[in-house]
Amino acid sequence: MKLEFVPFENIDKNKWNGTVHYAPNGNVYGYYWYLRSVVKEWDALMEGDYQSVMPIPRKNWSNFELDLIPSCGPYSVNAMTDSRIGTFYSKWKASAGQFSYPFNERLTAQLQKIDGCKFKSASLYHINLNDSYDELVKNYNTETRSEIDHLIPGDFSFAAMEKPEIFLADEKLNHQDKNILYRLFYNAIQRGIGSCFKVKNMKKNTSAFAFFISDFNKTYTIYTGGQNDAKAEILLFDAFLKNNSGKPYALHSSECNQNIMTKFGGIKSEFLQYERPPLTLFQKFKDMI
Repeated sequence: MKLEFVPFENIDKNKWNGTVHYAPNGNVYGYYWYLRSVVKEWDALMEGDYQSVMPIPRKNWSNFELDLIPSCGPYSVNAMTDSRIGTFYSKWKASAGQFSYPFNERLTAQLQKIDGCKFKSASLYHINLNDSYDELVKNYNTETRSEIDHLIPGDFSFAAMEKPEIFLADEKLNHQDKNILYRLFYNAIQRGIGSCFKVKNMKKNTSAFAFFISDFNKTYTIYTGGQNDAKAEILLFDAFLKNNSGKPYALHSSECNQNIMTKFGGIKSEFLQYERPPLTLFQKFKDMI
């Protein structure tokens, strides 16, 4: 099996999206528009005519960017054999192995055999929505059920969809990270797959919001407000589960909002992320300039 290194400028975005779309391990994080929104530019390892693709960072992705891309390539319409994964891994190691990388969670077992000592364990949660709301509630933890039972509906209101600038206005993020969210949210909204839900706590004049992206049979919790009111957030997710129960979907967490998923009986799945070695003094100085 031969892999080709393709610079970002030469990537065919339509073929790229086609591979991610049809790959059994495809997810929203691999689409061209999603990566373009978060990291702007990347290179690629490619097998054949886009039979398999793997984004290759040009620089180390920040923790914020990694939170938004918790599970990435390689993606392939071919069988993900040990040999294929091993080839991708060795080529990636030679070209960008100094950078952290969120390998696709479906590759965990194979990666552990290849180079397990170089990885750190990571985890995500998901909730299957196939069951009725009454069945989903049975999976809520005791504290969550008690909290919902004691909430007074009149103390809360559901807000209409607002522009990203409005619900991100009070977020304590630096300019660069906030711009990433603007690009990501607007791209998703324009494609008709992004939605924001907001609940106001009228008694405290506080609120909670969460942004979701839906893709095929999955909905991804992309971002939850850093200043979210705890009670409003519980009501928000409870309402989301109620409105989407009985559908052939699964709600997935991101790295930064796993805690809320545990309150609603989220199912934990563990996988591996490559953790870059500590930077040398020279590398730190180089990054500074």
